[in-house]
Amino acid sequence: MTSDVQWQNYLTDVTNAIQTHETVDAVRARYGISHKEDKDLIDLIERLDGSMRVVQPSTQFANRLKDDLLGTQRTGVVWRIRRLPARVQWAAIVTAIIGGVLIVVQRLVGAGNKLHSEERTRIPDEG
Repeated sequence: MTSDVQWQNYLTDVTNAIQTHETVDAVRARYGISHKEDKDLIDLIERLDGSMRVVQPSTQFANRLKDDLLGTQRTGVVWRIRRLPARVQWAAIVTAIIGGVLIVVQRLVGAGNKLHSEERTRIPDEG
């Protein structure tokens, strides 16, 4: 067996057999391969199979992927912030809160200064 296509087919069948926990000997016999010829490849496939683990994607990732694949365009500040990484989201939220607090403080200080200046300009009653 020297053809590249035959080797690719063999490795595909061997990989499928390893993933389904079947014996590799039947696949070897079908392709006429000896243990010496594929020992290193089989070891590599078995190590790769052992290192793979099933991962369930998060719903956030799945929704983003769906939107990206379908080309859904959403607009708005909240959507733009949600598409950012988590650290940037937190920074945006903290910045918005601090900005809101500064606006409120500025208005309160401005109103207090206005009242204070009105008291100074008022003429006391002489009565």
